[in-house]
Amino acid sequence: IEIGKRLLEAKAQLSHGEWLPWLREKVEFSEVTAQRFMRIAKEYGKPSLVTDLGASKALALLALPESERESFAAQTHTVDGVEKTASEMTTKELKEAIQARDQALREAQEADARAKSAEESRAKMEADMRQLKELQRRAREAEEEKARQLQAAEEELQALRSRPVDV
Repeated sequence: IEIGKRLLEAKAQLSHGEWLPWLREKVEFSEVTAQRFMRIAKEYGKPSLVTDLGASKALALLALPESERESFAAQTHTVDGVEKTASEMTTKELKEAIQARDQALREAQEADARAKSAEESRAKMEADMRQLKELQRRAREAEEEKARQLQAAEEELQALRSRPVDV
């Protein structure tokens, strides 16, 4: 973190175009390494986490949201059947644990989306079923009304047939 802070300070003091020549002349590591140190200095407020993990693991943890890094590093994760914290893992194992976490989150989000879709489908089917039941109820009422009208018409017809005809 301290190296990154110093590099950030130096870069801020240099004019445009002077950074890379200065870096090649004054330090013994590459531009990529310098960028990594500067990123660590920008991203980590607590030096203890970087001290415990080292630069490579600290960089790997940058794949996580800032709010989750410290808790992820402190938690144990299963690596080849063994529970390990981030400081106990190799950088490769840590990257794999982060990828596994990301995959689990994606799968959980997909499952949530499927559940939401299923719930929406269920709610729509219930609404459709209510509408169908209402249509069925109205159809029955209409059928009963028609049956009553038919009965009344038949009774009226029967009454007319049974009356004497005036000639």
